[in-house]
Amino acid sequence: MRDAVSVLADQAAESLLAARQAARGVRVRSAARPVLLHRALAEMYLNRIRRAGHDLSSPRLDPDNFNRISRLLFRNFLRRY
Repeated sequence: MRDAVSVLADQAAESLLAARQAARGVRVRSAARPVLLHRALAEMYLNRIRRAGHDLSSPRLDPDNFNRISRLLFRNFLRRY
């Protein structure tokens, strides 16, 4: 199972990176910001999966609400989607 999670996580990380590179220099409409902010959460979860050795049963995967909310607020403040 860990091998499959590793492959999926790598593919997701590549897709997120490609989306970030494609969006550079593009002005984001305010209506699209809430959707794009979820990319920050996806990156956080992918990093947690990687640090947990791709073990989806690890208790370290689920961040607390403070981490999720602060990440979204910070990214929104910096306008880094």
